[in-house]
Amino acid sequence: MIGAGTGADLPFLPPELDVLATELTPAMLARAEGKRPGTRLEVMDGQCPALPDASFDAVILHLILAIVPDPAACLREAARVLRPGGRIAVFDKFLPDDAHPPLWRRLATPSPARSERTSTADFGDILAAAGSPLAVEHDEPALLGGVFRILLLRKHGNSIEA
Repeated sequence: MIGAGTGADLPFLPPELDVLATELTPAMLARAEGKRPGTRLEVMDGQCPALPDASFDAVILHLILAIVPDPAACLREAARVLRPGGRIAVFDKFLPDDAHPPLWRRLATPSPARSERTSTADFGDILAAAGSPLAVEHDEPALLGGVFRILLLRKHGNSIEA
């Protein structure tokens, strides 16, 4: 999991999985401590994680791509550490491609700089800029009529056991 934050998602992961949760901020990882027994927590930048190539079956990117300075680099690095056939789950504040944010959404985000990133970021552009061997397998709007988006990406190559 890249950008684990306070670890709020960790208890939802199956107990049989070997999980590494990374976060840029030590204070956030301290809050994640103990939320899921057996989880390794490491301070790491999601845009350049110090992890070996093709070493994970899956990567979770929950509310991280819309806030990192270089979302294409983060996605590219997630693909790099993924084994061929592996999957990336993206849960984030992306509108459907080519959609314009409604006024209420622009007004609900206080910082002008953040509003621009989280309201108008186009996942298709990020995926193209990442230049990674990823294909979108599933894409759906989630909560509140599409305020968030759920995407499942697969890395090209031989499939792995799920």
